[in-house]
Amino acid sequence: MSRISTSKILFLILLLGFVFADSKAQASHSIDRIKSCGPYKWTNGITYNYSNWTAKDTFTNTSGNDSIVTLDLTVVHAKLLQKDTSVCKGSTVTFRTDYELFDTTGFINAGIYNGYSYYFDRTIRSWTSARENTIRAYADLAILDSLGEDNYVSSQIALKLPPSFQTLHIGMIQDTNALDYSEPDGGWRWLDGDTLSYTNWGPSEPSNTPGCVGGERWGTMWPTGKWNDNCARAGGRALVKVKPHDISYIWSTGDTSSFIAPKIDSAQTYTITFTYNNISCTDSLVVDVLETSSSLDISDCDSVISATGKVWKTSGTFQDTLTNIAGCDSIVTYHITIADTTAPIASTKNITTFLDKNGYTKISYSDINNASSDNCGIASYHLSDSLFNCSDRGANMVRLLVIDRYGNRDSATAIVTVLDSLRSLRYSCDLSIQVSDTSFCSDYRDSISLSTTSGFNSYRWYELSNPSVALGSDTSIKVKPSKTSSYLVVSSGDTARKTILINSQPIFSLGVKDTLCSYDSLELNSGLAPTRIDTYNWLGIISTLNTAYQAKYPANLFWLEVTDTNACVWRDSISLAWQIPPKLTLSADTSICSGSRANLRVEQVTVDGLLMDKYMGYSYSWFPSPSLENSIGIDNKANPIAETYYYASISDGLCIGNTDSVKVSLKPSPISFLSPDSLVVCKDDLASVQASGGTRFNWNIGGTLEAETTDTEKFIKVVSDTYIAVQAIESSCQGNWDTSWIFVDTTFVSANFDVSPLTGNTTFKPTITNTSQGGERYSWDFGNGSVLSVDFTEDNNRSRKYYPVYPFEGDFKISLLATSKNNCKDSSFARVVVGKKFFLHIPSAFSPNGDGINDNFTIIASPGVTFEGSIYNGWGEKIFHSNPLSNSSFWDGTYNNKIVQNGVYVYQITVRELDGTAHYKSGTVQVVR
Repeated sequence: MSRISTSKILFLILLLGFVFADSKAQASHSIDRIKSCGPYKWTNGITYNYSNWTAKDTFTNTSGNDSIVTLDLTVVHAKLLQKDTSVCKGSTVTFRTDYELFDTTGFINAGIYNGYSYYFDRTIRSWTSARENTIRAYADLAILDSLGEDNYVSSQIALKLPPSFQTLHIGMIQDTNALDYSEPDGGWRWLDGDTLSYTNWGPSEPSNTPGCVGGERWGTMWPTGKWNDNCARAGGRALVKVKPHDISYIWSTGDTSSFIAPKIDSAQTYTITFTYNNISCTDSLVVDVLETSSSLDISDCDSVISATGKVWKTSGTFQDTLTNIAGCDSIVTYHITIADTTAPIASTKNITTFLDKNGYTKISYSDINNASSDNCGIASYHLSDSLFNCSDRGANMVRLLVIDRYGNRDSATAIVTVLDSLRSLRYSCDLSIQVSDTSFCSDYRDSISLSTTSGFNSYRWYELSNPSVALGSDTSIKVKPSKTSSYLVVSSGDTARKTILINSQPIFSLGVKDTLCSYDSLELNSGLAPTRIDTYNWLGIISTLNTAYQAKYPANLFWLEVTDTNACVWRDSISLAWQIPPKLTLSADTSICSGSRANLRVEQVTVDGLLMDKYMGYSYSWFPSPSLENSIGIDNKANPIAETYYYASISDGLCIGNTDSVKVSLKPSPISFLSPDSLVVCKDDLASVQASGGTRFNWNIGGTLEAETTDTEKFIKVVSDTYIAVQAIESSCQGNWDTSWIFVDTTFVSANFDVSPLTGNTTFKPTITNTSQGGERYSWDFGNGSVLSVDFTEDNNRSRKYYPVYPFEGDFKISLLATSKNNCKDSSFARVVVGKKFFLHIPSAFSPNGDGINDNFTIIASPGVTFEGSIYNGWGEKIFHSNPLSNSSFWDGTYNNKIVQNGVYVYQITVRELDGTAHYKSGTVQVVR
């Protein structure tokens, strides 16, 4: 999502305002609130990859005053998990978003309060490092709103974190540029820029304690929930508070879920728009479709090689299987034509030649060829006439015939002008030599008769290559040349020449005995120039055009007889053996666990249906190679990342056999889950953890790996903090490891109390003092039917006194149960013995003079005992009477509101126990003032 920064607009407004403002106006402040999808480049030229509310930029207006703009940037990182991709036509592909509210890796789940999720960092870091780590996980340090929230976090600290380090970093810093900044408590802000409408500072905090480099300007929380200002480098754990899930999706397909799974039949673009807390971002991907079949028309002069290395030397329709980049098979059909239907282009040039001293001249095709050409190459050149003598003097039209490798022909003519040579020896064209035939095959048997013009005086015959030897002197001679020879006759100073052509046999060879694969064919060819050959006789079939013959399986003997244009004949044959290629069969399709390797194997090899030893004399090729362990061999291993077809082919060194395939599918790995994430127990107590996600499990308890089991629950007696991990197993596939911590509450809990005294009579009330240690809650049973539960704060630092009453005689058991905050317990008990007899003390004198010492006649008795009675003076007059009293002042020494005179006075008292038993006491008491 993009937007125009409001800071630019603010800047313009400020400029206009400053035009009319007092030149001494103070700097103004404003906030540029921006929401961005991904990194954002602000007016200060800095690109911010994460949310930021502290960056500032300063503009100066026309009056020279500063306008300070603070950045309030919210960055949302939302994108598609996939990039542009290519898939097989007809595939169903799942496209998912890569958007997480929070990446919990490395964090401890601290539960949910008031609709928000809370997490503690497992690692102790500085405030800055802790925030960077939470931003990496798509969150930020927590902003706290109420005392209830503080108390909840504090309770989770006690449950989820070991007691060794429980300080938390929260999303609060002190902005030294704020207008309200002052030390130690001014300028504090939450990370969203809000001021602190609610605070929970600890005693004497914030303090900005001296000695902290840069000052104490970063907010932390104590285990009690109270806040503290701290140094930048002070260690702590990040407290993360994740907002309630509020995200929606809309795809270009109309779907509103976080993923879609369309069937891809054509190339197209998929677009998704995320809306998270009113911030909308859009991303898209382009999907290209790879065809699973294609067709190629190819013409070639010799052979065609496929993408996988197959070679075809004959025309026809062939198929090859490729694996495209998306991992699916693509069948390529080749329509191949091995032929040449394009005629060559013949080109000539005119030349002039001279008769030599023997009266003739000879030219070759190169003399008149003028760069003739052909698309597949010219096989041969032929001239309609190449030898000239006296009779050819002047212009001669000569045709050049050009033949390509496939027998296509073209011709062109040139003018060959024959001239006499300038020589001193006169040469006559009138003397001639006659012969019945001037052309013979090299296997001829009879002699050749040469005769010349009669009427000359004498004759001398010579063979041109050996003029020193005379062959005869008559008008005729007989010769039998073994090669083409020219003969001269000389008479009367004139000469005549005649050439006898001895044509060689059209000798050729079809080759020697050979072995071929049964799927191959062999082109047999005499290799003779087609212009020289008159007929071809292949296996009894005579033709003038069949220069080549395709030898195919299963025939073995092939022969050719050719007759050239000179009627010379030659014959040859060849014997071929055919080898049947082997055929392999691979192991069956298989399924493996993700991340493991599949065993691939050549199961058997047959030749023409017969089972062969697969280990002897065969080579194997495997593909596709990227996820294979080897590219050759009988056995192989594969490590695919998706369902894959693997292929293998076989060769016996001469013939390439078939290709077979095996499909390797992937079974999904189970997802291990261990509950709870963490647990705090008392030392030597049993802790219970439960596993799910599979039917079997591997347990690792405190670094000890146990044997695989079906147990889904473990009861563990712990004496120290213990690490637990479990790996789910399903269908032989092992999942990830999930972990949990069991923390041991090492708080020392001791239940103790003192009772004084331990014995007494009825209505006995001892003093009980709590001397326990480490308890947070106390449960009392005083044995007299009275029970009481109190917590640490109510028990006055664990030293509160109790005064239970035991009104009856008996043996009473007093019990105390002390419980820590993690429910660790200790107990103790004591006994008190209560007798039936009661205690009674009647004083013999008292002094009612108002000095506060022994001013009353006070009777002391056992608890619950009551008494009543009267006082008499020396004349027997009753001067005082009481109602039933209990352990109270009996008489204050007055009569008619006046203190009586010193002297001896008589008392009569009735004492009653709780059970109603009465005791009568009488005596005297002396009043002394």
